[in-house]
Amino acid sequence: MRSIKEYIISEVWNNKYEKSDYNWVNKDEDGKQCYLIQIWSGKGYILSPFVVFADDEESALERTVAYCEKNDFPDLIQDEDVESYKKELESEGKSEEEIEDEISKTYLYVDPTMEGGDEPHYLYIENLHLKKINDIQLSKMRMNDNLYHNK
Repeated sequence: MRSIKEYIISEVWNNKYEKSDYNWVNKDEDGKQCYLIQIWSGKGYILSPFVVFADDEESALERTVAYCEKNDFPDLIQDEDVESYKKELESEGKSEEEIEDEISKTYLYVDPTMEGGDEPHYLYIENLHLKKINDIQLSKMRMNDNLYHNK
């Protein structure tokens, strides 16, 4: 009999985070380029993968953050961590400029409001991946992806 811990690790790994399970932000090729964006929550070793069509990298990130906001991916948005980090830096007597400089070393500010999001958010820069996907890679992703076919 498997222990609870083994079961949870196995189920999460096999069902939720398989390499072939991408979150399709928009499937209708709404943009010139396809991007694979992987976002780290700041905990563990898992990157959440998103496939998005957009005209450029900035709008790809904005569309992905809007999607995260609307589809319950709260662990990927680091607004509360940034606020507590700001307070910590303020208590150390840092200036506004120094605070913004320190925050920009760790977090990326993304404003998804032009892409349907409600408000700007922060993402961890560490382990944030953004890659252009060519047509051949996209075809393979679509063929092998459980979430794409189940939408």
